[in-house]
Amino acid sequence: MGESTQVTKAGVELVRVYRSRKGKYVVHKQSAEWTDFSVVADWVKELKKMQKTNWRGGLDLDNQSWGDRTLEVVDSFEELRERVPAKIFRTLTDTSAHPPIEDLDI
Repeated sequence: MGESTQVTKAGVELVRVYRSRKGKYVVHKQSAEWTDFSVVADWVKELKKMQKTNWRGGLDLDNQSWGDRTLEVVDSFEELRERVPAKIFRTLTDTSAHPPIEDLDI
């Protein structure tokens, strides 16, 4: 349903929200502090060089092997508010009100 990546001075957090077949909401979080990355020293040196290029690729955030993961299943849409960043909740609220998919009665 939605995804959000937050990069801060302390680290990075990736949050994904899915809808289960039974109508529940699944919140998958993946987070790491910068010190958790094995190449932090090299990374910091190269960061300035990457500012005008693909910094996300340089950090290897697309590689799903980094960080700690959690998975929560909640019953209602309102329970999501407490578990996801405000930005992704607003997106999910808009998506719920205006679904991008339309069923055609043909």
